[in-house]
Amino acid sequence: MFISYGTRASLLRTEPLAGACPACRAASGNLLADIYGRFFRVWFLPMWPTSRLVLVECQACQRVFQETELPAAGPLLAPVQALKAAARRPWWMWLGTAGLVVMSVVAFVQGQRRPGVVAERLAAPLVGDVYVLHDQTQTPPYTLLKVNHVLPDTLELLVNKYGTFRESKVGKLDENGKYDPQPVRRARADVQALARSGLLIDVNRP
Repeated sequence: MFISYGTRASLLRTEPLAGACPACRAASGNLLADIYGRFFRVWFLPMWPTSRLVLVECQACQRVFQETELPAAGPLLAPVQALKAAARRPWWMWLGTAGLVVMSVVAFVQGQRRPGVVAERLAAPLVGDVYVLHDQTQTPPYTLLKVNHVLPDTLELLVNKYGTFRESKVGKLDENGKYDPQPVRRARADVQALARSGLLIDVNRP
């Protein structure tokens, strides 16, 4: 998969700048300072701010100066640097990073809660529950079982005829035509033992 990334700049503010143009010497009042914020992005999503830059434009001669082009001993450099330091980056420049943090927290919380959900659903199974199996001794290692009928101490299960190498793709196996129509019966205690051994890793409930 191709990933596009890089940096971009966005205008933060424009301020008038007192002083004469270093090129045409036009009188004070003709200079504008554009302060830009640069940010790192992935595709079109801003991830975090990286730096600020200032461009000084003379309205009289249309000349544009970067900060490094201003005379070090001149009257413009100090005000330009002050404007640059005071310019605040907007919140949206952290949008991508904030999104990653939120997704990580949600994934962590769900991961912490999932074993409890699996145990609860195995203790009170319902018709239509789908059990996700992960057996590293099998190729491919992921497959499904579906609850077809619930008896007091036994479950009637449909065995999926297919498998996948990726857990993220296992949901695509949950189609009626992909299960063996002949059900098998397993004791509830045996199914719960599969979860304790790590072979049954999830219970999806419609």
